[in-house]
Amino acid sequence: MSQAIPASTRQFRGKLARTTLPTLFLTLVSIVIVGSVAYFGAKDLLKKQSFAQLVTIEKNLESQIDTWIGERHILLYHTVNESQLSSTIEHFISLDEQDPTFDSVGEEILTGLDLANSQRPQPPFNYFAIVDKDGEILTASFSDWVGETIEAEPFFTSLSTKTVQSEIAYRLHPFEASDIIIITAVPIFAENTSYSGAVVAITRENDLRTFLQTAQIYPASRAYFVNTDEIYLGVSKLLQNVVRIEPSEKQKQTLNAGIKEVRESGEGYPQADYLSFNSEPVLGTYTWIQEINSGFVVEVPTVTVYARLNNLLPIAAGLLGVTILITGLLFWQRIQHIVQPLTEITTAAQHFSEGDWHKRADVTRNDEIGFLAHSFNQMANELSSLHRSLEFQVNERAKQIRTAAEVAKIATSTTNLDELLRQTVRLIVERFDYYHAAIYLLDKTKDNAVLKESFSAADTDTLKPGLTISLASRSIISHVSSNNQHYIANDISADPLYIPSTNLPDTQSEAVIPLSVGDNVLGILDVQGNQLNIFKPDKVITLGMLANQIASALQNMRLLEATRTDLQATAALCQASYKITEANSAKNILEALSDILKQSPFTHAFYQVELNSLHSISTVDPSEEKVLSPDQQIPINTQKLANAFRSSSSITIMGNERVDGIPASLMRILQQLGDQAFSFFPIMPNDKLKALVILGSVDPSRFTPTNLEPYSNLTKITRTALEKVAALETIQHQLTELESLNAVSRSIATETDINTLYKIIHQQINQMLGEVHFFIALYKPESDTIEIPYIEDGTQNASIAPFPLGKGLTSIVIRSNQPLM
Repeated sequence: MSQAIPASTRQFRGKLARTTLPTLFLTLVSIVIVGSVAYFGAKDLLKKQSFAQLVTIEKNLESQIDTWIGERHILLYHTVNESQLSSTIEHFISLDEQDPTFDSVGEEILTGLDLANSQRPQPPFNYFAIVDKDGEILTASFSDWVGETIEAEPFFTSLSTKTVQSEIAYRLHPFEASDIIIITAVPIFAENTSYSGAVVAITRENDLRTFLQTAQIYPASRAYFVNTDEIYLGVSKLLQNVVRIEPSEKQKQTLNAGIKEVRESGEGYPQADYLSFNSEPVLGTYTWIQEINSGFVVEVPTVTVYARLNNLLPIAAGLLGVTILITGLLFWQRIQHIVQPLTEITTAAQHFSEGDWHKRADVTRNDEIGFLAHSFNQMANELSSLHRSLEFQVNERAKQIRTAAEVAKIATSTTNLDELLRQTVRLIVERFDYYHAAIYLLDKTKDNAVLKESFSAADTDTLKPGLTISLASRSIISHVSSNNQHYIANDISADPLYIPSTNLPDTQSEAVIPLSVGDNVLGILDVQGNQLNIFKPDKVITLGMLANQIASALQNMRLLEATRTDLQATAALCQASYKITEANSAKNILEALSDILKQSPFTHAFYQVELNSLHSISTVDPSEEKVLSPDQQIPINTQKLANAFRSSSSITIMGNERVDGIPASLMRILQQLGDQAFSFFPIMPNDKLKALVILGSVDPSRFTPTNLEPYSNLTKITRTALEKVAALETIQHQLTELESLNAVSRSIATETDINTLYKIIHQQINQMLGEVHFFIALYKPESDTIEIPYIEDGTQNASIAPFPLGKGLTSIVIRSNQPLM
């Protein structure tokens, strides 16, 4: 076998280094992704840390403001309610402004309040005022405030709740000594606990500035208050004093709604990022300080939060570029280190594929590439050996194919089964150097395998045709027949199913192949060798091919033979149907049908239906050429059997199939014949089951519509013939009755002797019905009696004396004027 050189070789123009660039790209992309994830993770961490610091600041300042306001509340409350001013203030509020002591009492109260305020190291209040329950200022630190009314302010309308309250106000009229003030008020209650007025203390914004500046932990951070009028109050950058500041629209939308929600819920330090003053992005937290009735916001620009992180970006970008450059260079150098030896191995492989069986690769490395070169050299050595062995195997396979072709040629060219089997076993032994080959065919019942042909290479006596092996025995042949699978015994001494043969003493191994078409096993191919382990898988496949060809040829020959037989039987059926149509009685028709069925190639059973039983006319097995169970009587329910054929002119049953209406006793008798399929053809003249024809076959495939149609037509012809005979008998009987009636009518018209007329009537009835007992009774109305002038009981004619009309059958017929059965 020579090495074929390909006409053209595919050109591989790609470079391994180029094809690995996507890997490098993916590696660099992974680095960028990791860096990006780290950057955004750090950014998110800074954001969370900033929010946490802002919340901490808010909590600390809220605590400080609560302490700061609480001290003022306590001071003002004690000054108003527990000092000696308490009664003076209540008296003052109750005085009429026209009272001459009104002004002096007012001055006394202001002096007392200033004295209590000045006793503190840092006086908490700057101004004081006394208002009545209607909000009118009665006296104040500034005389311009006296007489002004502040009842419209929400802050003052809630003073009746008996608490000290504070609030940050912006330009609250008339307290305009400073733009931003802190109002603290204590309600005054009369002796009957009704609200009568309040003491108002005013603090300027200096302390608020301290709180706001303390909250600015970042250089650019900002803190501010939002009062109940949604006015934003913060420290000016230029003068460092508390002033009104204008928020952005986004800022107002976010904070106003958020502060309102916190005010209503009374808890939480919400966090938000929004555009602050001058549309600057910030991170902010806010809360509601109940003690001063105002919101408190702390925010820091995002650029300040992320400043240190953003400063690292140029450095990180530079490091990333250097990493990409170094990685690319190292990647390229390592690829070249791999590509060069691979190219050398590829060149060696190309020479080897072109037929240079001595070409080998140089092994100079100890890594995986060196292992690859070593593996290539091993493969080349094995391929060289394989090339030499393949030439031998191809020659063997060619010989096997030629043998299979010869068997196929014989199978398609001959119609002689014995010649086919004889040539096949001879070719198997001679071409494949086997010791013995034999072909067994299964008998009709498939209970035995019968040897048809055998051939041996040795000079010993071979097996004689006709040798029978029971398939119920424990042997290789029975095992293969039962399982429809080949069986290989490469060492018969260790095989439990092998049965030694004195005719084949040198057998060492055996292969048994089923001759089957589908699931239908037709026979066995038995091949034996005088060496151990000679049945290799490829040879078993070849033997299987030969077995399939033999089985197909065997099936075709059987079908051809069956077709010839069926054609002959069909011709005989057509010719014999004439006898049925010419028969003139039901008995002759059934006898003619029985004679025709005896010529059928199928097993048949022919039954005549009687009352609740089937009477066997004939049961014939053509292969055995004998009648089985003559005159057999089978008890059945004939009505149920007839109902089974109401909707079908025939019924076919395969194997052990059950059909309603077909009695099990009948099926058991039929299955004793060894058939595998049955067809039932009822003969039902005038829809009454008269007879039943049953055909049987060991080969269900023979029951085709074409093969069964002649028998269906034959039963239809029989049914028609029976109906014709029955109709003729009915017509003949009716003609006889008419003739008898006509004869009686003529006698009545001509006969003058009444006794003679009685005899004539009796004779005509006997002609129609046969010999019967007969009498004539006459009714006499005038005497209400019956007389019988003529009677014959089978022995003699006689007469009976008249008797009264009574309850007997004769009296009933006369009285009812109706016939009676």
